[in-house]
Amino acid sequence: MDPQFLASLEETLKHVTAPSTEAIKLASAKLQNDFYTNPKVIPALVHLLQSHPDAQIRQLAGVEARKLVGEFWTPEKLPEQEMTSIKTSILQSTLQEQTPLVRHTSSRVISAIAKIDVDEGKWNELLPFLYQTCKSSSAAEREVAVYILYTLLEADADVLIDGSVELLHLFSHTINDPESLQVRVSTVLGLGKVSENIDTTAVDSKAPQDQNPVELFRALLPSAVEVLNQVISSDDEKSALQVFDVFSGLLVCDYALISKHMKDLVNFMLTNIAGQKQLSDEIRLAALQFLLAAIRFKKNKIQSLKLGPVLTNAALEISAEPFDEEDDETNNEDDEDTPAKRALLMIDALSSSLPPTQVMAPLLAALPHCASSQDIFQRRAGFLALSQAVEGAPDFVANQISAVLPLVVQGLQDANQMVKVSALMALAQLAGELHDVIGEHHEALLPLVFSIMDGASSLKVGKSACLALDAILETLEADIITQKYLPELIPKLLHLLNHTSDLTLKGSIVAAIASAAFAAGKSFEPFFVHTISALEPFIRVSVTSETVSEEELTLCGITLDALSALAGAVGKETFRPYVQPLIEAAYKCLQSTQSRLKECGFIFLGTLARIYETEFAPFLGMVVPAIFASFDQDEFAGMGEEDDEAEDVNIGQDGDEEDLLNKFSVNSALAIEKEIATDTLGEIIVGTKEHFNTYLEQAIEHLKLLTDHFYEGIRKSALIVLWRAYVTFYKQTPVSKQAWVPGFPSSVVLAEPAATLLEVARTTTLNLFSTEDDRSVATIICDHFVEAIRTSGPVVLGSQDDLEKLCSEVILILSKSHHCQVQDEDDIYDGVKPEEEEGDGENAEYDEVLTDSASDVVVQLAAALGPQFLPLFPTFFGLVSKYATSKSSQERASGIGALSEIINGLRSNVTQWTKELMQLLLHALGDADLEVRSNAAYGVGLLILYSDDVETCKSHYTTVLQKLQRLLKKVDKKKRKSFGTEEEDNSARSLANACGCVARMSSKYPELVPLAEVVPVLVSRLPLQDGFEENTPIFEFILKLFEQREPSIVQLRAEIVQIFNEVFQKQAELEKEEDNKNIGPGSIVKPFENDEIRAKVVALLKFLEQEQPGLVSSHPILAPVIA
Repeated sequence: MDPQFLASLEETLKHVTAPSTEAIKLASAKLQNDFYTNPKVIPALVHLLQSHPDAQIRQLAGVEARKLVGEFWTPEKLPEQEMTSIKTSILQSTLQEQTPLVRHTSSRVISAIAKIDVDEGKWNELLPFLYQTCKSSSAAEREVAVYILYTLLEADADVLIDGSVELLHLFSHTINDPESLQVRVSTVLGLGKVSENIDTTAVDSKAPQDQNPVELFRALLPSAVEVLNQVISSDDEKSALQVFDVFSGLLVCDYALISKHMKDLVNFMLTNIAGQKQLSDEIRLAALQFLLAAIRFKKNKIQSLKLGPVLTNAALEISAEPFDEEDDETNNEDDEDTPAKRALLMIDALSSSLPPTQVMAPLLAALPHCASSQDIFQRRAGFLALSQAVEGAPDFVANQISAVLPLVVQGLQDANQMVKVSALMALAQLAGELHDVIGEHHEALLPLVFSIMDGASSLKVGKSACLALDAILETLEADIITQKYLPELIPKLLHLLNHTSDLTLKGSIVAAIASAAFAAGKSFEPFFVHTISALEPFIRVSVTSETVSEEELTLCGITLDALSALAGAVGKETFRPYVQPLIEAAYKCLQSTQSRLKECGFIFLGTLARIYETEFAPFLGMVVPAIFASFDQDEFAGMGEEDDEAEDVNIGQDGDEEDLLNKFSVNSALAIEKEIATDTLGEIIVGTKEHFNTYLEQAIEHLKLLTDHFYEGIRKSALIVLWRAYVTFYKQTPVSKQAWVPGFPSSVVLAEPAATLLEVARTTTLNLFSTEDDRSVATIICDHFVEAIRTSGPVVLGSQDDLEKLCSEVILILSKSHHCQVQDEDDIYDGVKPEEEEGDGENAEYDEVLTDSASDVVVQLAAALGPQFLPLFPTFFGLVSKYATSKSSQERASGIGALSEIINGLRSNVTQWTKELMQLLLHALGDADLEVRSNAAYGVGLLILYSDDVETCKSHYTTVLQKLQRLLKKVDKKKRKSFGTEEEDNSARSLANACGCVARMSSKYPELVPLAEVVPVLVSRLPLQDGFEENTPIFEFILKLFEQREPSIVQLRAEIVQIFNEVFQKQAELEKEEDNKNIGPGSIVKPFENDEIRAKVVALLKFLEQEQPGLVSSHPILAPVIA
């Protein structure tokens, strides 16, 4: 060894450990340039690692040696004799090293060398040496040997991976080491690495237990749990967190390894650690993080074990733990994490992943106790838990709103401001998820919120009140907010805006104003000028200036959002004078480094493109390149590459010691920015249409790449834009002017660019569909196939191969076997598939959204394929009928609804399946659940109308009419929009379906219906208040009766005229609402489905007026209709 080289290296390393940043920079540069290019550095660094008296220098030398082994450890660069000498000496020096950190570093040098030599058969003596040393009488030697084995596993040494059985036998001894906790901890870390390489599909489950790696591993888990207990008891937090990482890693390894211990693991983490207040927050947070991961990755197992209620109640208890109230006023989402906050995240995850009966039901059962507790923290926790959980189960909460809302109102009146704030947060979430339901209670809720705003004793209360107000205002119909609230509300909010200096509160007020404008539509015009004058200054900040605060930039972004709402409310003409300067301001926001501000700029530009459509074209040259520039940004930039200064600092830092999450660091804010930019691109394409052609090819290439993005939000947005673009350009083609014809394959030839867009959208989507692991993306795929087929018919389906691919994925979803449904549990090692485990037939509401969407695809396939669907019908009927007879009422409703829509799509082609369908639908008509009965009524009417199986249809008329009687009950106004499980419940939607069924049955076979009895009942239930689609068969039936001069209808002429008076009034109101909200015709379902049925009704009214002058014209609404 060159003494001069060694001495110079030693001196340079000393400078790296100096306190001077400048000295470190110079020394680091010297190491890189003068030493790390020379193979001699390896033996020199190893020598310093083994012999230098300063532990800091030994550690530094070891870290640098490990990094350089991969580059220089070859016979071409180092003599074989020297390499052999290093391997021999480093084993002994590592065993003798007294400093633990240096010992670990030296072990990693060994594993770096072994990674190269052992797999090539050049260090065959290493493993026998380590195995023997693991049995040494010296605890220190055992610690070194086990740790080296762990580092070898971490380095993916093939020889250890192939010998997992022998290694597991060894670990069965070391995990119970009688002296050294470090040996036990290193064994658990090694087990974590072994778990990553056990493939149960390659294991013979009938092999002897002592030769079966799965059984050997399972047997060690209880001991691993005990090790975790020991490190926690010994206050060794670092080791405890390492062991927690192993258990969390097991959740994403082969399912069979922990399946039998899953319940015990969850209970242990929950009861023994997460729920123990005396433990440190860091330890409890790690246990809660394991539980969060278990809910995410093993949700099916959690559900089948019925752990939801236990987890929910425990999380609620943890979230109620006391803290310093003074901290609550200033805390924010970025503050230090606590077990209470993590527990609330767990409630959110539970609600999104498990059925409402396992999460929302126990939560709502506990809510009255929480709300009435003397403990303010328990009251607060109840409302915060509700706010977290409602998004995952909105339908379940909607049906319990009569019990939930009074408790929230009670919270709004609480004397404690923390409780009041939590109740406001719950109210905001309820309003956001349950628009119609909360909107109906505005008269009770808004005065309370106004009162809280007026008497707010702190900024936090004021902000929370504004958030609740913001959410409630969006639920209001335009006439309600205009007549009851707007005249006083807007001046009040503008006054508050001008008299508060807190920028966060200003942002909340601006958001509330935006919601008011959104709800009011064109009725906001009288307040527009004053409002925009108040808001404009907030976007005049210099967004690229370093002197502008984060709060100012945030307010600027919120204001741009609000201006989007204002533009949408007042319409293009009123907003036109402000377009040019505001687009320029939004464009400047796109130059900011703050992603949130850029998002708001994109949203504003997208809104203007939607409002001004082709008039936005002049701005394409400015805006589109900015969108493409956003797409070109790298979320990983700077995460793996360091600048010179950072590289200097990294000298001496062991990369293998990084936290796992840091290895996968990603700029999530940039990912969300790209998602918003993608949405904006969609608005611009749809708005500007053919004017966008210059950029279309480039846009398509970007979108294709984005559909493969790691972030599901971007994948969804990219897919949506591709399909929206196709539908937009399809509507510009000549073939779109005529109704599409069922049949496959389609003979339609599309013009460009619609043809290219369809090909790209279909191919990209189908390629993604088979591998997609996110439920929401799979749902979007289904939804956009549905919309595209509904719009343009069988041309969307492409070739036979494309059709088969689509059907295959839909079948998997309906079988609950799609990748996005089972990726958390894909093992059949024990001969039982996870989905075969005992379950209750229930799903999380998110899961039901996916299966509903897949059913909608089947419905559209039936409509588009026509007779060609019949060969597919048995397969889909078998799947959907399972839903129709499920234990879950939601699944039954979904299944019956899907079958009904399939009948509607097939029309007369359904005939051969009449008996089977009738049997299912008749059974469903007697279901205890109202929505199931409602959907069955719709389906029965369609089946009788379209089927040519006369005998089957006629034979069940009496039964159907009897079963419809409950659904023909008049609807209590309070229950108009809700579904229930009581046999006597009814809703406006259900009444509509029942009336539509009666009308179809009476039209098809009038001789089987006692018209004298049925017609008066039917007429007394009109006009419909919901389900306006059913007006068409009802109106057609009434027209037919008048045409035939049926006495039962003729004697009700006055009542019929009054009904149509109300129908035309509602039609006018909804048309005005469309215009008021600038959302375009056809956006709202109206009483008249089309102009044709409206014209027929007008003709009838004219006839009735001729027969009896004044009968129609005496109604102010109808007089101009017949004029």
